[in-house]
Amino acid sequence: YAEFAKIAPNISYVIDTDLGAGPDPARGAAHIAALTSNHLWPIISGIEIGNECDLFSGNGHRNSTYGFTQYEAEFAQYLAAYKKAGLPEQRIQGAAFCCFKPDFDAGLKGYVRKYAADLATLSYHSYSGSHCGTSKVTPTQMLSNISSSGRAEKYSFVVADAAAANVPFVIGEGNSVACGGMPVRQALGMWSVGP
Repeated sequence: YAEFAKIAPNISYVIDTDLGAGPDPARGAAHIAALTSNHLWPIISGIEIGNECDLFSGNGHRNSTYGFTQYEAEFAQYLAAYKKAGLPEQRIQGAAFCCFKPDFDAGLKGYVRKYAADLATLSYHSYSGSHCGTSKVTPTQMLSNISSSGRAEKYSFVVADAAAANVPFVIGEGNSVACGGMPVRQALGMWSVGP
């Protein structure tokens, strides 16, 4: 991280703690200690506790009943371990949700207020299309008005929740197509390309 920051001035990182394999606050605390011992906090703008946890019940990372209550309990365990390990104030990029799951979205208002003193930002992920699994996105779809129309309005409730708690809102992850983007050859193959 430090070497790359020398090459790219004005860079800052948001580091993700993987909750997908199951909660392990001790492993996360070791991560915080490593950032501290390597003097990396000046280039770390945030730490995410989990990434797209609102998908865990459907992608095999947790059981089918996993919801916001379980996520928040895991989040609280990690946050306590991080603070004990020396986490600087307001370095958590909260939520990092992606998919407008009612249970998770309903919990956001209370969550952002409860943890406002610890949050650098409240984050949601935004893509206009998906290349996940067998989904395909054509160039026509990527260039259509529907790929951008109404995008800001979709996040208005999250922005309002964050603003009410005086926490900045960010699109923490975004691009045209989720799941690694659209392979160039595949996208080009959908157009007529001359010799």
